[in-house]
Amino acid sequence: MGVTPALLPYSLEYLVPVLSSVPVILLGAALSDVMRAEGKMNLVMFAMLLSSITNIILDPIAIFVLEWGVLGVALATVFSQLLSLSLILYFYLAGKTEIKITFRTIRLKLKTSFDIISLGMPVFINYFGVSLIISLVNFSLANAALPESNYMISAYGLLGARYDVFVLPVLRNDDYLSNFMQLQLRCKSVFKSEGSVCISLKTYPHCTVQY
Repeated sequence: MGVTPALLPYSLEYLVPVLSSVPVILLGAALSDVMRAEGKMNLVMFAMLLSSITNIILDPIAIFVLEWGVLGVALATVFSQLLSLSLILYFYLAGKTEIKITFRTIRLKLKTSFDIISLGMPVFINYFGVSLIISLVNFSLANAALPESNYMISAYGLLGARYDVFVLPVLRNDDYLSNFMQLQLRCKSVFKSEGSVCISLKTYPHCTVQY
């Protein structure tokens, strides 16, 4: 949505490999959240730093050395995510976590699944709204019939990435505060709202570094 004909080939080169790695990304995110719940912040941070540093190193190699262009950037991203997931799985299999992964204990429980979905729904709605706004802006730029449309869409993407760096602490605090408040409701108001706010404000700087 919102891609000009000139940018479409580049978009597909990046989109197809990244979409194919969605199961890897989701599994890594889920296992990382479980480790966070156990208090293994240092292990999660190490896995995320490994992925980020690997991606930073492989991007220029793929672009300038191998001359793979946008496809190379996408493949570097996929490889970095696979590397991060492999390290996280190693933490589980090596006994560094409280929860053990065994096929015998993997069961689908509807009530538990509903609780998980309801807990994450506000964050999902938040990011879905952000994605929708970005798509609408790109769509407007692509259909503006301006000679500079391609440059404007590219610039918007770059500025959006830089903007995220500055608003990231606010977004992370919003996510953690939302999770605390929902946990409070699930636990029949075990925590007071003020306490949830204080805990969220105290923990989000460390969690922001991980992202």
